[in-house]
Amino acid sequence: MIGKIRDEDLEKIIVAFKQEHYDGTLQQLEVAFDTFDHFKMDIAFTGCSGSGKSSLINTLRGLSPQDEEAAPTGVVETTMAPTMYQHPKYPDVRLWDLPGLGTPSFTSLNYVEKINFDLFDIFIIVASERMKESNMYLVDEILKRQKSFYFVRSKVDNDLWAEGKKRGFRKSCVLEKMRKECVASLKTRIEDPQVFLISACEPEMYDFMVLRNTLEKSLPDLKKRAFGLFLANLSEEIWGITSLLKKSIIPHSIQSGKMREEDLEKIKSTFQKPDLSDGAPKVQAALLALDHFIFDVAVIGKSGSGTSSFINALRGLKNTDQGAARTASTGSTKEPTVYPHPRYPQVQLWDITRMEEIVDPSKSCDVTREEIDRYDFYLIIVSEWPGEHHIHLSEIVAGLNKRYYFVQLKIDCLLQVQEEVHHDYTSTLERIRENYMEELLGENVAVPQIFLVSSFYRDLFDFADLDRTLHEDLPTLRRQAFMLHIAKLLRQKQEERACRIL
Repeated sequence: MIGKIRDEDLEKIIVAFKQEHYDGTLQQLEVAFDTFDHFKMDIAFTGCSGSGKSSLINTLRGLSPQDEEAAPTGVVETTMAPTMYQHPKYPDVRLWDLPGLGTPSFTSLNYVEKINFDLFDIFIIVASERMKESNMYLVDEILKRQKSFYFVRSKVDNDLWAEGKKRGFRKSCVLEKMRKECVASLKTRIEDPQVFLISACEPEMYDFMVLRNTLEKSLPDLKKRAFGLFLANLSEEIWGITSLLKKSIIPHSIQSGKMREEDLEKIKSTFQKPDLSDGAPKVQAALLALDHFIFDVAVIGKSGSGTSSFINALRGLKNTDQGAARTASTGSTKEPTVYPHPRYPQVQLWDITRMEEIVDPSKSCDVTREEIDRYDFYLIIVSEWPGEHHIHLSEIVAGLNKRYYFVQLKIDCLLQVQEEVHHDYTSTLERIRENYMEELLGENVAVPQIFLVSSFYRDLFDFADLDRTLHEDLPTLRRQAFMLHIAKLLRQKQEERACRIL
C-alpha cells in the first residue's frame, strides 16, 4: 500500500532512528506518546510592568476586568507571582501571567532566574511603548532556550490618540511605523519575527483577531516542538547532566499538572541517559508523521453482503449519488476499492468483497496474512450469521495485533422476517446480540464488539452507536496502527543493514 507516510516524514524517521533497535524504540515512543497526550503546554505572557499582559490574557479568555475569574489589572503592579489561567477552548493549554519586568522586585538582573523561564514552553512578549533594551533582553533569554515567541505591541489606541493631535495624522501610517520599528529591532535576532499591534480594550480592531487565530492555528505544531524540548530538559535533570545554576523543572511540572507523576516514572524506567538528549528530533519526527499517517479501514465481507452500501452509508451517501461505491444495481465492486472518509482526511475506507477468496483455508497462511496485513483496522461484515470465514479472519487480524468490529448488516430484513419491524424491536435486537456473542465466544473470539445496523436506516438500530464508537476510538486506533507500521519499517531497515554487513 503506497503513501501511508509522507516521504519527508519517512526520511526524518529513518534519520532520527538510525542505528536503533526497533523494539526498544517503539516502547520508548509509546511512553512518549502517552506522556504527550497528557502534557500541558504553558504559554507565558511577559514584558515590562504595566504593559498590559493581564488585560491581554483576559481578552483572549473572553473576559472583562470586572469578571470574577479575570486576571487582576490596574495602574500599579498587580501580578506578584506567575499565575495560571486555563485556555477557554483547549484543555491542554495554560496561559501564565508573569510578573512585570522593571520593578524593585523583578529587575533585569534577577527576572529570568526568579521566574525560571525554563518552566514555560512559548512566550508572548507584551510591550506598550517603543522598543527598549528590556524587550531585547527578554528576546535573548527566550532564544537562548530555543523557544518560540510572539511580540505584541499593546495599547496602540493610546498611541493613536496621542498622535492624532499632530498635524497630518494618518492612522495607517502610524500603525505601519510602529510595526516597522518592532520588526526592525527583532530582525537583529530572528529572521521572520511575528509582530501584532493590539488594543485589549478594542479587540475587534487592529491585530487582535489575527493574533488569536495565528496562535490557535499554530498550537498543534508548537506543542510538538515544546514537548521535544521538554523531554530534552527533563533528561538533563533526571540523569544529573544539567548545570548546577539551572533550576529544577520536575517539582513544578508535577505540582502544576504539566505532566503526570506516573508518566515521569515510566520515562525513568523506559529511557536511558542518551535516549532523551536527542528526544526532540525523534519525538517530533514521530508526532509529525502520525499527523499525516493514512489510516486504512477494511470494510470486508462475502460477495453480496452489502459492503458497498455500508460504505456509502458511512460516507453519508445514497447508492445512486455521484462518487458512491458501486453496488449490485450499479455494477458490483470486484477489486478492493478505496474511498475517502468525509470527516477524517487521513482515513480511507476500503470496499473489499469476496472475503471467501481472501480468507481461503487452501491458501498459504503467509499469503493470507500478507494480504490482510495491508490494512490497519477491520469492519468484518456479516449479512446472515458469522461463519468460518468470519471467525478465521478475526483470528488472523488478532494475530497481527490489530483491532476489528463485527458489523451485522441487513438487520431490518432480519427483523422483518421475524415480523417485528413495526413493533418494539428492542428485545429482539438484544436476543440477536446475545446469540451473536455466545456464538463468537464459543469460537474463542476475544470480547468482540458487535453492531447491528442497516445501511438504509441510519437513524435506527446501532448505526449511530457504531459511528460514535469509531469517532471515539479513532485516535487510539490510528496511533496503534502507526506504531505497527513504524515497527515494520524499522525492522526492514535493520534487516537491510544486516544484509549489507554480510
